[in-house]
Amino acid sequence: MGSAYAGARHQTGRADENTRLGQALRDCQLQLEEERLAHARARSELAYFREIIDALPAPIFAKDAALRFVFFNRAYEAFFGIERDDYLGKTVLELGFLPESQRQSYQQEDAEMLRTGGMAIHEKVFGLPGGETRTAMYWSQGILDAQQHALGLIGMIVDITEQQAEHQSLSQKFEQLVQAHEQARTLSLTDELTGLANRRAATLRLQALITQAELGCRDGLSVIMFDLDHFKAINDTHGHDAGDLVLQGFAEIMRSTCRQTDTVARLGGEEFLCLLPGAQAATALQVAERIRNALSELAASPGPVRCSAGIASIGPGDTAATLIKRADSALYRAKQTGRNRSLVF
Repeated sequence: MGSAYAGARHQTGRADENTRLGQALRDCQLQLEEERLAHARARSELAYFREIIDALPAPIFAKDAALRFVFFNRAYEAFFGIERDDYLGKTVLELGFLPESQRQSYQQEDAEMLRTGGMAIHEKVFGLPGGETRTAMYWSQGILDAQQHALGLIGMIVDITEQQAEHQSLSQKFEQLVQAHEQARTLSLTDELTGLANRRAATLRLQALITQAELGCRDGLSVIMFDLDHFKAINDTHGHDAGDLVLQGFAEIMRSTCRQTDTVARLGGEEFLCLLPGAQAATALQVAERIRNALSELAASPGPVRCSAGIASIGPGDTAATLIKRADSALYRAKQTGRNRSLVF
C-alpha cells in the first residue's frame, strides 16, 4: 500500500510539473509573440519615416560610424545627378563628382562632428557635374548613443541659389519630422490616461535593469505590483469618469513617492508596477506601504480607496517574466488574505 501511495504522489508531482511547464511554455510563446509584434511595428515605423524622408525636397544623407554613406534620399540623387546605389557604402573621399579639396574638407569636418556629436552649419558652393554651381546651406550632426559612442552622422543640403528664404522653411519641416517621430515613440511607450509608462515601456525597462544587475552594474532590483481593491465597484457606482480620476490620482501618488531613477507604470486596468533599481525587498516594502497609506488620503476619490501590493526582488537566473510572476504571486496572496496590504514573495 505504501508503494501505491508513493506512486500516486509521483504521478501527481509529474502532473503538477507538466502543468507548470505548460504554463511556462504558453508564457514564453505569448512573450515571443508580443516581441514579434513589437519588432513588426518598429520595422513598419522605420519604413514609414524612411519614405517620408525620401519624399522631402531637400537632399538628405546619413553615414555610419565609419563615415560610409548608408542613405541618400531622392533629392540628393537629383541634386548631384547620381544614383544612390553607386555610392552607398563609400566615403566622401570616393565621391568623384566633388573636387578633391572639398572631399578632404568634408571628411575632416564630418570626423570632428562624429567625435564630438557636434553640429555644423555652413553656406557652401557646390560644383556639380557639367560645371554648374549651386549655393546651399549645408547642415550635419554627429549622433552619439547614451554612452557617448559614435553611431553615425546625418546631414541635409538646402539649395538657396534662387530663394535663400526657403532654407528656414525646409529646416523647420525637417525638425518637425524628427519631433513627430520622437512624439510617436513617446506615445507608444506611455499610458494615455495617467501619463505613466505603459506595459511595453515597463517590460523594456525591466529587461534593461536585469541585464545591468547581471553585469554587476546595480546592487539589487525590486518590483512592486499594485492592484486597486474593489475598483470595479467605483466604476459601477460612480461611473468611469470617477474611476479615471482615481487612477490618475493613484498614478500621481506613485510618481511623487518614487525616485526619479525608479520606473512607475500602468499595466492596464487598475494594475500598476514600480521598478526600483538598487532596492532590496525591505526598501521596496517601505515604498509600497507609503504608497498604500497615501492612497487613503486621495482627494479625487468619491469614497475610500485601498490597494494591495506584491513585492519581489531579483534572484539568480531571474528574467523579466519570472520576476513579474513572483511579484504577481505575492499580490495574489495579499488579495487572498484580506486585501489592503503589502506582501513580499
